[in-house]
This record gives sequence, C-alpha cells and structure tokens, in this order.
Amino acid sequence: MNDTAAIQSLLQYSDNMNRLVFGAAAKLAETKWGQPIDIGLGSLGRILLHIYHGELVWLARWEGKSETAWPPEDSPEHPGKVLTMLEQLWPRRDAFIRSIMPADLGIMQTYRDSRGSLFKAMLRDLILQGVIHSTHHRAQAVNAIKRLGGEALEMDYMASVRQPA
Repeated sequence: MNDTAAIQSLLQYSDNMNRLVFGAAAKLAETKWGQPIDIGLGSLGRILLHIYHGELVWLARWEGKSETAWPPEDSPEHPGKVLTMLEQLWPRRDAFIRSIMPADLGIMQTYRDSRGSLFKAMLRDLILQGVIHSTHHRAQAVNAIKRLGGEALEMDYMASVRQPA
C-alpha cells in the first residue's frame, strides 16, 4: 500500500472504533474491568491498556525508535483515562502520517523490540501492523464486554461508512 490517504482513512476508522469500544467498557461496573476472563490478555482492563501501549510502541517504530521494554499492563485503568491517553497520542501519530510521502512507505526501518532483538521492515508494513494490531485487540475487547454483560457493538468497517440509499 503506497497510499497515505488510505492509511489516514484506516486510522480514522480505528480511532472511531476505539472510542466506541472504550465507551462501552466505561459503562460496565468498575469491578468488571479487572475481572479474569479467558480471552486475550486475561481481563478487559489489560486488553484496553494493551491497545494503548501497542499504538505507542508501533508509533515509536514508525519513527525509527526502539522501545526499551513493553509497558506494564497489570492494573486496570478507567477506560475513559486510557482513551484520553490514546487521544493525546493521536496528534503525534497524525502529524507523522502527514509528514510522509508515498515513496517514504518503502523505506526500511530498523528497530529493536522489547526483548532487544533487532529487526527491519518497510515503513508501510509497520504502519499496517499498527492498524491491524488494534483491530485484533478491539475484537477481544468487544468479546470481553459482551461476556461481562455489556452491549454488543457493530465494529464492521462498512457499518462506519455506509449510508442509507
């Protein structure tokens, strides 16, 4: 994919779905966020924190930086607080996407993962992984929210863009 406009569209969809999921999680009783559940990272709170930390880590990799360690995810935070942290990160991410040219997507980025292993990948693949990573964990969060008695959410891309004819 060499289309920064398509990337921006996918990120906008991702942001909107994050708002939907975090909003649904915030409606649950606080005791449910840390309740053990046999999906994803073991609790809804940990899944939500992982979505935030994943976006933080992938953005650092896009920028050619390496994280020193994966951030801790062992305490459930209020979903609204985690969403606020995400929303504070998005302007930096969006500025980065606006700063790149389509040809930049073919640049090889080198980074170290949280274990210190050295990797390289094309910027386009790192960006797509950043988008896909959140999608995967949002699906886990939606499943957890339903299991914990929350609302069923429509997460399909087309549901977010289609209009009645």
